[in-house]
Amino acid sequence: MFSGWIFRKAVDRARLLPQSQRLELAARLLVPRTDPPEPLTAVTPLSWQETADGIEKAARLLDDAALSLRPVAGLYLDVSDLTASVEQTAHEVREASTLLTEVYGDGEHLVDQALVPRFMPDPDQLRLARQAGERAALVAALARRSVPGDGEGVWSATWRADGTVEARWPGWLVRGWAALPEAVPHLLLPFQEYGRPPARVELEAEAPEPGWPAGGVPELERAERRAAFYDQPGRLADVIDQITRLQGAWPKDEIAERVRQAAAELHQRAPMCPHMRFRVDDPAWAMADSAGWVRCEAIVEMGDPVWGQFQRAGTDRGPVWAPTAAQELLAQAPDTLAEFLLHHLGQKPSVRLRAIPGPAGPIYTLGGDGIHRTHLFRILGLPWIFARVSADPLPREVDAITMVARTDPADLKPTAARWQRLLERGLVTGRLGERYSNAVLTLDAAPAPWLLAAPRVAAAYHRAYERIYPGSLAPLGIPSQAVENEEAWRRWLDEPSPGP
Repeated sequence: MFSGWIFRKAVDRARLLPQSQRLELAARLLVPRTDPPEPLTAVTPLSWQETADGIEKAARLLDDAALSLRPVAGLYLDVSDLTASVEQTAHEVREASTLLTEVYGDGEHLVDQALVPRFMPDPDQLRLARQAGERAALVAALARRSVPGDGEGVWSATWRADGTVEARWPGWLVRGWAALPEAVPHLLLPFQEYGRPPARVELEAEAPEPGWPAGGVPELERAERRAAFYDQPGRLADVIDQITRLQGAWPKDEIAERVRQAAAELHQRAPMCPHMRFRVDDPAWAMADSAGWVRCEAIVEMGDPVWGQFQRAGTDRGPVWAPTAAQELLAQAPDTLAEFLLHHLGQKPSVRLRAIPGPAGPIYTLGGDGIHRTHLFRILGLPWIFARVSADPLPREVDAITMVARTDPADLKPTAARWQRLLERGLVTGRLGERYSNAVLTLDAAPAPWLLAAPRVAAAYHRAYERIYPGSLAPLGIPSQAVENEEAWRRWLDEPSPGP
């Protein structure tokens, strides 16, 4: 593609020459040479670094060419397709440079060297070798992980060669993507039922193809979200019952004040957890999208740090939103509530939550749209909310800068020591290392992922989880006094770990 583009450019340039020079050029091309060719000289092969640098320079030239094309657009020529073609070529050339670095570089990237040809491999061959290396590493990582599946019920799941996943459980339809069929049970773990052991997964899988599956996460269609909304009628009925009770208990002229009081009480009883970051594996190896009724009490973080207080510029999205929305909801007739809720939860931009697995069941944090609506449901004490739920499995590795530095930079330095104590206590399993002075933990198991966060964040999530699932952390070996506050968690971590 690149050489053809150069040839076309040369032809276009030749057309601009005067006729005498075009004739001279044609004569030189057509008349055979009679003088002997110059003898060939030995050429020193370039190193892979020099090759990668040369390719990168070519990519920069293409970037410049694309930028040069933009100003010439006008009435006489549409150059959008040509510009897009040059930009795509630049992307492919730069990707080739990246592949060279990953395959022949310093050993940080996983490569199946048996798939690398000894002489002049093309980019597709290098890409396959990289993907095969990642695939082999993922197979080994999943073999070190176990997923309990002794709960009641069965997930019925399929995995296709392009990586797409579809799994069904009463009340849940999960669509997702996984690099390997063995990853599917790990992907479904955050969707386990509350307080029950994870269900068994019956998996029908196609034969995997070489490399890394190219598929993505297929989103649920509108009709599927509507079906999921009505698939658990008991939970919908619980929500409608609570709304009708509030309609009878809260006079219309007191709704705004009742909402403010309820928000303040909620903040005292169940304060919002801080945002927690996870390192996303590169490449990502599993992800899921679903929709269903989520337990409101299990939602612990929704962006704005105080329930009912929205940090927004517009007055209609600020402090007045929750009282106004509550008045509209409580004004609905009982026989219209189901469709009203479907429209506002499932057919507008849906409420989006992110599921985080825990030892007794999932908790949920902000996943996208729906901050205001989720705040309202929590403030009104509604038992369930219908939402789209995304989930990522426990990453293969986490690093201190991602987990700690962006939220609690002062706690970055002691992170490696804290992770080492978690390993010694058996709370997590894996291997601790370092990359560019950054602590890196390769994970095999972590029943509560927030264990790895900064103490301030971990303590907040501990308290929230104990409130939602009382006594669920004790079987892990974490005493109740250790999760009372941040200082208690720090002290307990600093204590010598018990002997074998």
